[in-house]
Amino acid sequence: MSEISPLVAVDRAIGEFRRAQTVMITDPALPGACWLALPAELAQDDTLATLGRLGADVPQLVLTHNRARTLKIRLYTPEIVLLP
Repeated sequence: MSEISPLVAVDRAIGEFRRAQTVMITDPALPGACWLALPAELAQDDTLATLGRLGADVPQLVLTHNRARTLKIRLYTPEIVLLP
């Protein structure tokens, strides 16, 4: 069985995000590393609690600069905004 192309994987992830599902993000340059992500505007308390139990680190909110500007959050980082 062959691996799916990165474009297909991204397309599937976008579909999952639209359905408020959690998506696992991996990087071939970092074997064994992965990140769990879900759309912030669709997050529920139970989903956040589950992510907190599954992850080794404290969950963080990651926003694009466009979204942060809309929410009037100061931009201190070059590309994204990370909030604990």
